[in-house]
Amino acid sequence: MNEVMKQVTSRSSKRSLFSAAALAIGVLGATTAHAAPNQVVVVVAQGLSPQVIDLGSTYVKTSATEDEPTIGFNDLKVAAKTAKLSGDVVASMRGILKIAEANGYKTGLVTTNDVTTDAAAFYDITSTNVADALIKNSGFDFLAGGGRTQFVPATGTNLTTAFKTGNTALLNADEFENVEEIKGRVLALQADESLSYAIDGDVATEAGLGDLASLAMTTLAGEDGNSPFFLVVHDANLLKALNAKDTPAVLGEFRELDGIVTEALSVRDGKETPASMALAVVTTGASVVPDYTIETPTGRSNAIFIASKLPFSYAKATTALKGATEESIDEFAFEYGSWKPSADVRAAVIAGTTTGEVAVRSSFEPAISIGFEAKEIAPMAYVVGISETDLVAGLAKIAATKAK
Repeated sequence: MNEVMKQVTSRSSKRSLFSAAALAIGVLGATTAHAAPNQVVVVVAQGLSPQVIDLGSTYVKTSATEDEPTIGFNDLKVAAKTAKLSGDVVASMRGILKIAEANGYKTGLVTTNDVTTDAAAFYDITSTNVADALIKNSGFDFLAGGGRTQFVPATGTNLTTAFKTGNTALLNADEFENVEEIKGRVLALQADESLSYAIDGDVATEAGLGDLASLAMTTLAGEDGNSPFFLVVHDANLLKALNAKDTPAVLGEFRELDGIVTEALSVRDGKETPASMALAVVTTGASVVPDYTIETPTGRSNAIFIASKLPFSYAKATTALKGATEESIDEFAFEYGSWKPSADVRAAVIAGTTTGEVAVRSSFEPAISIGFEAKEIAPMAYVVGISETDLVAGLAKIAATKAK
């Protein structure tokens, strides 16, 4: 495996400040100044709100390590201008990657969803068989996320068989981790349906959104780091976690987004001409927001500290404790923040009269002191490197301009 790929796929240095993408795009070669950016990264974060950013930034800072510096949204808010949006933001960007591809940009889509769901929108695919259309007709250069069963069904035609001729298919974490060479177009399918929550991701079976976005930036930029590209990174899991009021999942998803923003900013700052790369973080609006249920600074600090020690979402506790025994409960309790279930809770979990999620929530939620309220938050965006006031119009203008 070459050195750049080793850094891209390294789990021990995930979201490192001087990441593989920063090396590949920002250091390997100087860029030529253009009137408009020739590389664009659009992060679409469903459910993101100022409340999630404030709470999540504190969480990221509390749980940060030397390998995962906390600079993402903190730096973004300093460097970016904000733009108000309206309506269905994703719908307003329908076909934008198709337009960009037609104008000479390499294009990529990385999503937590089944890739066929998002690709149908961003590549404006109307076929009833989106997977087949993507393989045969789409101009994508990098496509990653869930939806493996759409391309590799249990029975029927394996669409990746022919695709592998001259291209790269990474159909599990092992193939992602050990890829020796990227050739042609890249199809990285890491889950049968949608990707797991970031906090639950098992690196042995599934490359996460951040790793996929990192490889996308590196690959699309090319060997010299200067190839024009248009990349959309879509996180739908944050909204899912908010609706489920799953505090560890919400915070873990924000940390993954913060890492992607960190990486994109470091790539941009590492370029000789930063203006040649644009970054937009688009929030689609929210109807549920998290907030502390305790007022004191010490209480809030303790809430985040406890949350930072939880290694899985509440939802995963149900899966992990299905068919539990005393021994498996002990193993899970040790791993899950030194959980100490009472005898009654243990008996209920073993009997199946309560779920792991309910059991874990009842133990940790009072101490974490973070609640969720219904509140309508309008969509908005943080924008670096795009001059137009109307972000969607600005992105459309870039996509419709011939790549240089």
